[in-house]
Amino acid sequence: MVLAREQMLGVRNAADVAIKQLWMDETIIKSFVDKVSAGVILSKKLPLNDEVNDLEKKLVESDGDSQSKGNPHSICDIMSEMNEIKRRENNVLIFGVFEDADAKSVVTGIARKLITYFDINNLVSRLGKPIQSKQRSIKAVLSSYNDALKMLKGNRILNTTKQFEKIYLRSDSTIKQREYYTALKKE
Repeated sequence: MVLAREQMLGVRNAADVAIKQLWMDETIIKSFVDKVSAGVILSKKLPLNDEVNDLEKKLVESDGDSQSKGNPHSICDIMSEMNEIKRRENNVLIFGVFEDADAKSVVTGIARKLITYFDINNLVSRLGKPIQSKQRSIKAVLSSYNDALKMLKGNRILNTTKQFEKIYLRSDSTIKQREYYTALKKE
């Protein structure tokens, strides 16, 4: 049976969507990886404690090697940076809001404009000390990463409305991320 080109594209698109959904489901991937890892360990018939000790030795050796080669990043630094990024992923920074405006009502108005259903964790605050000639940014902690992404993607929509035309949004980034991006901009 020969399929038409449109049918083959439809089948391929459906398969791509199914594969993406499987990759998005972390429980399936985790259970698969756990089973494969357990199977490999059992097939090698190595005692688990010996394997853990070998990995610890390799980790300590590689950490020492990377620092002796001039690489200043240790595994602890990398892990702490990753944890910090994960902690900040639900945050959105809002710039251009006047000091006399209530921060929570501004965030609520923006979120209602950009997200159909949203929930703010009651963590809305101004950043920094108040300076009379400057506007402080607002940090809003949203309930999920998807809500934060929706707000950030809707930044262009905000600029078209009269109420929020001078307000812009940015994701909350770590100090190392900001340093990296400024170095990239200078290049």
